[in-house]
Amino acid sequence: MEIFDKPVKINAAPKIPTAASAAQHKAGGGNVEITNKRVVYNAGPKIPTAKSASAHKAGGGNVEIFDKPVKINAAPKIPTAASAAQHKAGGGNVEIFDKPVKINAAPKIPTAASAANHKAGGGNVEITNKRVVYNTGPKIPTAKAAAEHKAGGGNVKITNAPVKFNAGPKIPTAKSAADHKAGGGNVEITNKKVVYNAGPKIPTAASAANHKAGGGNVEITNAPVKFNVAAKVPTAASAAEHKAGGGNVALHGVSKPAADDDGAEVAASADE
Repeated sequence: MEIFDKPVKINAAPKIPTAASAAQHKAGGGNVEITNKRVVYNAGPKIPTAKSASAHKAGGGNVEIFDKPVKINAAPKIPTAASAAQHKAGGGNVEIFDKPVKINAAPKIPTAASAANHKAGGGNVEITNKRVVYNTGPKIPTAKAAAEHKAGGGNVKITNAPVKFNAGPKIPTAKSAADHKAGGGNVEITNKKVVYNAGPKIPTAASAANHKAGGGNVEITNAPVKFNVAAKVPTAASAAEHKAGGGNVALHGVSKPAADDDGAEVAASADE
């Protein structure tokens, strides 16, 4: 590693160097328009009047809704006792008996005479009733054999000599310290003070009027936002002809609305 005593120079020049260039500066980031107008939401009901409710068709797909009772066939699978005798349960070729089950519980070795000839399964295993004798002699039986014994585990040399460590310094003298180069990469270390340019981005009040903030082509206006809040069904007359989107859904039990004297359709009663 090479050590230098030169100062580190940091380019801290502003992005907008002068007040004159601030007027022509355009911040990047996209065409975004920011306004401070109030947002108005259309919170009108989907079915504005009770008159239009009879002509309303709910969306969601081709779904048919009935008001008839549901009939469930709850007849038994085997209707009579006479048919029970001929009934065959499904699930496979299974035969069911009502006879008692007999289990053969005879011993594997029936008599004491056959026990002498019996051979237990599981492999060639010999069972004896002799006492087990263990050899507990030492691995190195005598002191004479200890001198010739070699411990197993590899070619390992065991010595009783003291271990000497080299504890000398990496830089032995002050004279060699000047020529020493620390490892680790091309790093330049200096002892000079780092000076930062802490000047404001907008240096004067006069340049603030021409300053454009960065972040994209953003236009900030104070004009009010106008939303089209006209009703989806503008009049009561048009409500009868309004069809809600979402799918062809037929409602059974509701008749077609009749027209009144003004030409508008009225809701028919469910009794008609």
